[in-house]
Amino acid sequence: MRTLQRPLRVLLVEDERPARTLLCDWLSQFPELKVVAEVDSLKAAKESLKSHEPDIVFLDIELP
Repeated sequence: MRTLQRPLRVLLVEDERPARTLLCDWLSQFPELKVVAEVDSLKAAKESLKSHEPDIVFLDIELP
């Protein structure tokens, strides 16, 4: 198993607040991951991609 130099940066895109909170809480259990932003729309996700430069994006595939 490879040891990471830094946690992987995660962007979480989910429009439902309870689901977003649940996912953030779950992801916080993994020290190799760090949620750098959580947003509720694709527009906000595009902005966060530029400003936070995440390694991983968790995207709700049913966003309006």
